Amino acid sequence: MAESNGTPDLAKGRALLSSLPTIIAGTLASLAVIVYPLGLVAYWIQMWQDYTHDVTLALYAASLIPAPVAAGRALDVLPYSSNLVEGAFPELRLEGFLGSW
Repeated sequence: MAESNGTPDLAKGRALLSSLPTIIAGTLASLAVIVYPLGLVAYWIQMWQDYTHDVTLALYAASLIPAPVAAGRALDVLPYSSNLVEGAFPELRLEGFLGSW
């Protein structure tokens, strides 16, 4: 129960603290779900354009790359992909939302 002076219950704080490792693990897992496919696509496009000129062969070759290497490539490509999305969808820019205020 909450105390009479409005301070939060100590048990709730302990419950949040005990669930912190779960929150961190879930955040890292969701990041891995996003980062690995982005790295796979980055290697797929690179192999398709530079080496094979065959979409299916490039996808097969990109799938042979180890997951940590593909994830590392995704972290290299991530800043460029955000610029690509911003260029393709200019209405998603933050200034567009704030400019109407």
